[in-house]
Amino acid sequence: MACLLPLSSVLHRPHHKQLDLLAAQRSLQGRRELLEQACLSHTRKRRVLSPEDLKHLIVDDKHSLIYCYVPKVACTNWKRVLMVLTSDGRYTDPLAIPANEAHVAGNLRTLSEFSVPEINQRLRSYLKFIFVRDPFERLVSAYRNKFTRRYNTAFHKRYGTKIIRRHRLNPEPEALEKGNNVSFQEFVQYLVDPRTQREEPLNEHWERVHTLCHPCLIHYDVVGK
Repeated sequence: MACLLPLSSVLHRPHHKQLDLLAAQRSLQGRRELLEQACLSHTRKRRVLSPEDLKHLIVDDKHSLIYCYVPKVACTNWKRVLMVLTSDGRYTDPLAIPANEAHVAGNLRTLSEFSVPEINQRLRSYLKFIFVRDPFERLVSAYRNKFTRRYNTAFHKRYGTKIIRRHRLNPEPEALEKGNNVSFQEFVQYLVDPRTQREEPLNEHWERVHTLCHPCLIHYDVVGK
């Protein structure tokens, strides 16, 4: 999970700060170029995005920012930061905001809430950023968080029972009822099973980044890791 550094540690850096910034700029440029090359290689046709496609893009009108959040890629902390930036003083310390409050619908505006002209104006003029993570690490993180924690009973019922029913030989009645002991292998089998996406969209915690944030259709100014 990404860390939030105190502002003093960022603002009062030694004289190597300029070199650090140049290295960061080169790294960001390299990521953008890699993304563009991948999009050219793998995108067969472009399509027009609808407001429905933009639910993961959080808007900060005060600072002209758009952030596409990807679950399991430090999105809780970034939502906390944006709540501080957009709150007009209600929130002052991002780390004091409870994790569940950071995910409450309505605390932050998304691009999907605007009209088409307003969407286009913001996409043209705002700084757009996204954070990414090794996809396999992200899957492991999603599995640990949603299937190995006892308190996630809703996920166990919603997904665990289905996974066990489909991918476990001779499951015990309790496992079929509670869905609380899914193995990582069973989770992966569920993800690669063609029936999974035919039945319903993938959950956002393991949905692919290009489906959530459309990086081949939206030009992100910053791709962070």
